[in-house]
Amino acid sequence: MRAALKANESTSNVDVQIESRDGRVVLNGIVVNEQEKAETERVATAVAGVGKVDNRLHLMAITRKFTYAKT
Repeated sequence: MRAALKANESTSNVDVQIESRDGRVVLNGIVVNEQEKAETERVATAVAGVGKVDNRLHLMAITRKFTYAKT
């Protein structure tokens, strides 16, 4: 599973936790955007032997904005 994610250009930098048992895969972690979340699930689903993917990935939230600039 991790090899498939690393081999795909769209998901090569995704850092997620992967749990797998009896063809069921659970993805946990934080991704940058919806596209990365969907692509990670798509790649995981395409791996041989995977029957179901439970996508528990969350989107990264911007919690602090910097409103100053160097002068």
